[in-house]
Amino acid sequence: MSRPPLQPFSNLLVVMTDRHIGNLLVSLYAIKAAQQQLSNEQTLSCVIDYHLLSLATYFLPDIEFIPCNLRGSKLSIWQKSKLFIKLYTRLKQLKIDTAVDLYGHGESLKIAQLSGANYISAFYSRPKLKKKYDWCDRDSDLTANHQIDFYRYPFYPLFGELTHVKLNAPKLNNVYSGLRTKLNALAVDQNRPLVVIHPGAGKTYKLWPTHHWQKLIAMLEQDNKQVLLIGAGVDKPEVEAIIKDTSIAPINGFGQFNLIETIHLGFICESMIGNDSGPTHLMATTPTYVYSLFGPTDDTLWSPLSDNSHILRSETPCLEACSKQSCARTQSCLQLLSANTVYQQSQTQA
Repeated sequence: MSRPPLQPFSNLLVVMTDRHIGNLLVSLYAIKAAQQQLSNEQTLSCVIDYHLLSLATYFLPDIEFIPCNLRGSKLSIWQKSKLFIKLYTRLKQLKIDTAVDLYGHGESLKIAQLSGANYISAFYSRPKLKKKYDWCDRDSDLTANHQIDFYRYPFYPLFGELTHVKLNAPKLNNVYSGLRTKLNALAVDQNRPLVVIHPGAGKTYKLWPTHHWQKLIAMLEQDNKQVLLIGAGVDKPEVEAIIKDTSIAPINGFGQFNLIETIHLGFICESMIGNDSGPTHLMATTPTYVYSLFGPTDDTLWSPLSDNSHILRSETPCLEACSKQSCARTQSCLQLLSANTVYQQSQTQA
C-alpha cells in the first residue's frame, strides 16, 4: 500500500491514557521522535494519566503533558471533576486541529474528539472504533515488529515512518543525593557491588519462581555482592516470599523508591535483574546492565529498547495451547530458566 500525502497540521495533540509504566515509557520514544520532526510553526502537546505525569516530564521536559484521570483511580469525584475541567480548558486554549491516539480505546478517542481535532489517527484500536478514526491500521499494510511500532505508526499519516531515537535517563543531582541517603538508611555498603532485583510483575504468568530467586541471590552473595529487592503494590508477596529464606540476606527495599528514584538506582548499581515489567524498562534507560527474564511473553515484541538490555529465557518453547492468564507459573518456559543460567549470563555480560 502506497503512503498517502502527509496530513498538514498546526497544533497536534497526542493522547496516551494507558496506565502501564512500560507502555508509557515506550510511547515516549515515539513522542520524542515526533517532536523532532516538528517545524517551527507546529506544536505538540500530550494527554497522559495523571499518576505518570512525573515520569513523562522527567524524560521529556520540553513537552507539555496534560494530566487526566479516566481509568481505575482512587481519586474522589471532586478531584476527578477538577482534573477534567483543567483538561478541557487547556485543550480549548491549545486550538488543536489534529490528534494522534496512541491507546486506541474509547476514552482516549473521546479526549481526542473533545480537543476539537478535525483529523484523528491511530494504529491499533478496538474493532468497533476503527471507523471513527480518519486513519488507523485498517488503512495501512504496516506490520508491528516491536511494541514501539504500535506507538510510531499512529504518526504515519503526519510524518511518514518515524526514525528510531534513544531515550536516555537524565541524572538529577538532587534525586541522586536523596537516593544515596535512602540507601545509607537501608545499610547499603557503597564499597560493595550492588545488584538490584525486581521479582514482581503485573501478571502472574511473568513471575519467575521464588526458589529460583533465592538460589540466585545466594550465588550473588557468595560473590560478595549486595542484593537490593525493589517493588511496590502487587510486588509485596514476591518480596516477602524471597526474604523468608533466612540463609540469604537481601536488602528489603519494597516501597522505598518512587519511579524517578528507581531509575536513578541504575546510576548506582552494577546490574539489575527483573521479570518482564515496568522497572526493567525504566532502568534500561540508564547505563547499568539490565537482565529481563521472559517466559511466555514474546521478547522480540516487548523487550526493553536499549543496547545494555539483555533477554534471558529458557530454550524450551511455550506450548501452542498455553493459557497465559491461568497457568499460575507452571509453564516450563519459566520453571526451566534456572538460577545457574541467569547467574552465568549476568556474570558473562557484565
